Amino acid sequence: MDLHRVIRATLFAIFLAVPATASAQAAQGPEVNVVLENDDVRMVAVTYQPGQASPEHTHAVPRTIYVVAGGDLEFTYPDGTTERTSMVAGEANWRAAETHAVRNVGTTEVVLVETEVRSAGTP
Repeated sequence: MDLHRVIRATLFAIFLAVPATASAQAAQGPEVNVVLENDDVRMVAVTYQPGQASPEHTHAVPRTIYVVAGGDLEFTYPDGTTERTSMVAGEANWRAAETHAVRNVGTTEVVLVETEVRSAGTP
């Protein structure tokens, strides 16, 4: 089995393990499930229901984002600027360390797998 199939199978298993959040819970913020955490990385599955938002928070280190289920998100930065982006299922992104708030401004559930790179480690 090639590496891409292993990654897809793993992410699909994560997606199935992340419980859906009822729309009545939208005001409570996204569902966050820690998948893996050690000294080198922290991997979380984050599910945003339509209208759901996370308060302003800081990512102190860079991270990758894999989009399991896509949709439209709006990022708000400390200076008040906003950025809307359409996340597409299957895409991967790199984000530098940053501070922002996030809101699902679309009509679909958005599921992301974020991996924070805490250290480069050694092989």
